[in-house]
Amino acid sequence: MNTNFQIELKYIDNDSVSCSGDGWTQSHPLVYLDLSSGEVVVCPYCSLKFQKRK
Repeated sequence: MNTNFQIELKYIDNDSVSCSGDGWTQSHPLVYLDLSSGEVVVCPYCSLKFQKRK
């Protein structure tokens, strides 16, 4: 099993972001994530990490 445990943090300028996976390898239903807290938010489907840019 070849899994990438180190996933890059993506900085976003808005209070929310949509995620549907990272392309062909990890697609999933479209979800919207709230970034307004300023904390790192992890997508529950694909584990991509997002944070609002300060």
